[in-house]
Amino acid sequence: CLPTRVVGVAVGLGGFALPSIDHPVRPADFVTLAVGEMQLIRDPAEFCLQFPASSAGGDAYIIGVGSVLETPTATMFTTTTGTVGIFPSASALTPLPIARRAAPHGSDLPFRDFAQFEERRAHLVAELRLRAKERELLRRLQTSLLERRAAAAARAVPGVGDTVMFRVPDLDGDLCEFTEITAVVRVVGSSGIFVTDVNNPTSQELTDQELQAASDTFDLFIFEVDTTYFGPPSDLDANQRIVIVLSIEVNKLADGNVAGFVTSADLFPRSQCASSDTAEVFYSHVPDPANSAGTREKTKNGVLGQMPQLIAHEFTHIIQFSRRIIELQANFIPDTWELEGAAVLAEEVVAHSILGNSAGQDLGASTAFGGQGNDWYNFLFARLARYYGWNPPDGKNPNAPELCTLFGNFDINDPGDTACEPFWFYGASWSFQRQILDRFGPSQPNGETDLSRGWLDANPELDGVDNVEQLVGVGFDTLFANWAAMHWVDGRIGGADPDLGMTSWDLFDVYGAVTTQGVRLEPLERPFAAFSNSRSVRAGSTAYTRLSAASAHPAFAVRVRGAAGVLLDAGMRPQLWVVREQ
Repeated sequence: CLPTRVVGVAVGLGGFALPSIDHPVRPADFVTLAVGEMQLIRDPAEFCLQFPASSAGGDAYIIGVGSVLETPTATMFTTTTGTVGIFPSASALTPLPIARRAAPHGSDLPFRDFAQFEERRAHLVAELRLRAKERELLRRLQTSLLERRAAAAARAVPGVGDTVMFRVPDLDGDLCEFTEITAVVRVVGSSGIFVTDVNNPTSQELTDQELQAASDTFDLFIFEVDTTYFGPPSDLDANQRIVIVLSIEVNKLADGNVAGFVTSADLFPRSQCASSDTAEVFYSHVPDPANSAGTREKTKNGVLGQMPQLIAHEFTHIIQFSRRIIELQANFIPDTWELEGAAVLAEEVVAHSILGNSAGQDLGASTAFGGQGNDWYNFLFARLARYYGWNPPDGKNPNAPELCTLFGNFDINDPGDTACEPFWFYGASWSFQRQILDRFGPSQPNGETDLSRGWLDANPELDGVDNVEQLVGVGFDTLFANWAAMHWVDGRIGGADPDLGMTSWDLFDVYGAVTTQGVRLEPLERPFAAFSNSRSVRAGSTAYTRLSAASAHPAFAVRVRGAAGVLLDAGMRPQLWVVREQ
């Protein structure tokens, strides 16, 4: 992998040799891309990029080295080396500055509420622990569909003021252990029933009007959008409704970190799992300003502020679990990265419905951070920023995103050497699923909702990478490379290959509006001058390098190898790609 260069050449005949002369030798092929075009290489033996010399310069490229292996604990050591060849003329080999649009806000406002992010961070940690318990529960409980339906019984729709009993599963121990509560029906909507624990604190208690408003949002927006995108849930109790249980017992779980949860334990008969309510149930925390739960205080404003997004997210899990386990008769659920990415997608599309937006509008910072949009969309982009390496309050994590991963199925108790905390794949997975829907959804009879429902229903025997490939008919290597490039290309490179962007959001505009340190993707900046960079890349992520020169530059070769110059392990499914930026 050497660039166009001058070598000594000697010609000999019959023992007589002419003097050696200097002569240029060039590689067989060069990177010849239009602006916004990608070249993808999958064979580690071919991980070499050859750039011709330029007397004009002004060109720039973004280069990615990634791994497509769906094993997030695996990493590969990489060394990227740049070698200088023939120099056409004297030039200044300085990286081109990154041209940015004028920031619509240009302040730290969107991402400065660290206390709110810390609270949501703690909830996501608790949710990931629950997903791990969920998988263990499904391995343990292999119950037939007939048994599940026989255990369920039709129940009359209760009236406001009725007393009902529920079992809150123990998230800190075995999911089939529980605390039984007595609850009162507060609101009965067309799609949901809101009940409150009689032992809830009375200080800052949610009023009937506040619960009615939450019920209206669920009926008019959340239920309609979530079922359109992911399909109808099961109805074990035959009441055509989801039950939202608000209980102080939830505040006591997971050190007070869980804001609300659902569990597949409710889909099994009590003979198999004693905590089961044999119904579709969402369990929510409640205001507890005096911290009577003994974990952490919860204010009414905090509970109400999270409630719409939280219900949109968790109701998606009810649909996912019940469709796979009850309706499709599968004894396993999709991979965690698929589940959580789709649940974050639900937050986005419910927000679209409430705020009058829609997919495919190339929305920017004014929508993401303006008015009510900031309440709904802010956390979408905060989670994706964490994948890029945002590490509040300290700034930028230097090993992100290459040591983060799309496939966030870590052992939450032993995440290893990941640069990102394990749960921040939520934003990565949302952006991956959003790009898939943007690219392939418009060709479906009913648009992107056909794809989002098919992700869950079309191949119930598959999950993860296999499921995605079967769904869209494109190899995951290509999908992953396009997604990896999207984070730099989208909105930045005019006229780029549409496969390298998303049509719903302008990522360049969104992140250009935030001056908070570390929220953007920041590739290594290198000129067309000799360099060598070594980085470890986790499966499901990419290391980025930006190569540029403001003026004339020499011929140049970029080689990617592993330790001691060996080829990268093919078992890691490595890939090298390059996109011309300008």
